[in-house]
Amino acid sequence: MRQINSTGYGLTFGLHNRIDKTIADVTAQAQVGNIYVNRNVIGAIVGVQPFGGRDLSGTGPRAGGPLYIGRLVKNAPRSTTIERGPVLDPDYEELARFVRLTEDAPAPYGHKAPRLDSFVELPGPVGEKNLYGVHPRGRVLLLPATAEGLRDQLLAIFATGNSPFLPDNDANLAFAADLPPSVVQRLQWTENWEREPRFAQFLIEDRGKDIRPLLKTVAAQKGSVPIVQLGIGKGGYRTDWLLEEIAISIDTTAAGGNASLMALV
Repeated sequence: MRQINSTGYGLTFGLHNRIDKTIADVTAQAQVGNIYVNRNVIGAIVGVQPFGGRDLSGTGPRAGGPLYIGRLVKNAPRSTTIERGPVLDPDYEELARFVRLTEDAPAPYGHKAPRLDSFVELPGPVGEKNLYGVHPRGRVLLLPATAEGLRDQLLAIFATGNSPFLPDNDANLAFAADLPPSVVQRLQWTENWEREPRFAQFLIEDRGKDIRPLLKTVAAQKGSVPIVQLGIGKGGYRTDWLLEEIAISIDTTAAGGNASLMALV
């Protein structure tokens, strides 16, 4: 699995096995958009197996999934509220109180946002189990221009369970000085982000400056091109873009699996 993941591509992954623990262990390591268990690895159905890749195989929303339609809307609502299990990240709650935001802001597109790190079962044909879930994209570089801008970026980060990184400079240290101590402890600092391992996303506070040189630097990095978001004011970042989707399709009868392979495991 480490060798497969190291290729940098992550469209689909197929597994034939009858041992539940093995299936759970292997699929948990698969860094792909779609996982197929004991069935063919082609033939995704809209609304049943939302289809799409990650890393070098794509960074956008899954076609046919609940986050897809928002990419086609010019002025889709923005939100910094995403459910994380039964409760929100405690640092999100503390930071929200610090900036006096309510915790019941509308979810993106007016529907209930998916919970992080959990799966829901989608409708599908008999003999097939289809699961859909979201999880954090990972390392996100924050490029604020003001203390308020940093707080807004952190709200989006904590709401989606991602890891915040900041360039280690005097301006950012000053912006972070008034944050709650528990929030400051979550910050990770980088002296030279261009030499750091790849970031999944960049959040940039838009103050009208020319960012084309920055975008060229981002695009020149090895690996998949990360998502770049420009934010202005409160709620300026699309939290759904900070989530990685995954779809798992399991043939519960193994009727679609390779019988000869199934006999070996």
